[in-house]
Amino acid sequence: MPATTAPRSLNPPLTPASPPSHTQRTCGHLGGRKPSDFDGKVGWEAYLAQFELLADAQNWGGTERAMQLVASLRGAALEVLAHLTSLQRTSYSNVVEALRRRFGHHQQVEVFRANLKVRIRCWGEPLPQLAQEIETLVRRAYPTAPEEMMNVMSREHFVDALHDKDLQLYVKQAHPGDVQEALT
Repeated sequence: MPATTAPRSLNPPLTPASPPSHTQRTCGHLGGRKPSDFDGKVGWEAYLAQFELLADAQNWGGTERAMQLVASLRGAALEVLAHLTSLQRTSYSNVVEALRRRFGHHQQVEVFRANLKVRIRCWGEPLPQLAQEIETLVRRAYPTAPEEMMNVMSREHFVDALHDKDLQLYVKQAHPGDVQEALT
């Protein structure tokens, strides 16, 4: 009597000798992906948005979120933990609030405004890079301003940052509506 064989799975188990199939790599669960490190050098709001997308995709609860967030901290961000009790360190909302107080944009509005005021184009700096940095500084310096006002301020600060009077005049005469139009 012939032996019966078990049906083959469309996605066989992984072994060191068998790399994941395309389906296993691109579909479904993220496979325990870890969050990137946070050291306070990137924007807190952007990092938190990325972290929460990852946490939602992996269905992390509050305690797991807190543990993953704490494990991702480096440098100055890690120092924030020293000001929390051991119980607070296991509370996601407490850790997020402590990091927001230290690294959130609203705490640094005056710093961003000062940086925006003195920002000029560096020698050889590509104009798109300057434009992006100006737009980011405006959004951080004036977080509650309406979008139209941010566009106007970005355009004006971009022109002022050009540092080349002839180029400034050329851009102003083109009457761009925003920074992106000023680039073209």
